[in-house]
Amino acid sequence: MNRDAGKRPFVRLRGVHKRFGDLQVLQGVDLEVARGEVVVLIGRSGSGKSTLLNCVALLEDIEAGTIEVDEAVISCGPDDLAALAPKTRRAEVAAEIGMVFQSFNLFPHLTVLQNITLAPRRVRRMSSEEADTLALRLLDRVGLREKANEYPVKLSGGQQQRVAIARALAMNPQVMLFDEVTSALDPELVGEVLKVMRQLAQEGMTMLVVTHEMRFAREVADRVIFMDQGEIMEDSPPGVMFTNPSTEEAACFLRVLMDAEAAE
Repeated sequence: MNRDAGKRPFVRLRGVHKRFGDLQVLQGVDLEVARGEVVVLIGRSGSGKSTLLNCVALLEDIEAGTIEVDEAVISCGPDDLAALAPKTRRAEVAAEIGMVFQSFNLFPHLTVLQNITLAPRRVRRMSSEEADTLALRLLDRVGLREKANEYPVKLSGGQQQRVAIARALAMNPQVMLFDEVTSALDPELVGEVLKVMRQLAQEGMTMLVVTHEMRFAREVADRVIFMDQGEIMEDSPPGVMFTNPSTEEAACFLRVLMDAEAAE
């Protein structure tokens, strides 16, 4: 689709390195994502996909390079400290980043409504009435308004994940990060979560998505990125990635996934 091709990138990574002890997880990653673009990250387990999202979300520090969101450098290595945005600006940008994880991470002692309103009230300083109105509107959006007063334990996995998406949206993010959000779900529940993600894409949300759902990648992504051993090996439109990948590593990975998909 390339909805905003040619515009200044909304998310930009330059030479990003990340290690855990002796393990080098990201090796000089360069990546640009335009506002309104949907980029899907694929690759084998341990290739660095989730770590990349965690670094963008400021859940992990980086050893080298810079991460820029909304024209502000929010994370960098020690050699680039002069480029780092002021602390107040970094806090503003951090609030623009929404993330949904594989595990739903809902607070079990809070109702669905309370889970969604907690951050708007504490971080955005919304009144209880404003936050409740927002939460109910978002629950309508994900098809769960009738579950507002239920506790997470009463919900299916797919419902909990949709609540997690609503909770992230309550902060009015400008970019959404999705990390394998369907991998813990039973197959019959996957579709209801992907439906919400498709709607967000259609509405122009900037999205970085780690997933093994190849149909979603083919139909929704503007670009598909294949990572291997902490590097971006291929960055292509889905029509190219799925029909004529340029690397043997990507071709082998996709062949296995396609065979598994065809067998279902």
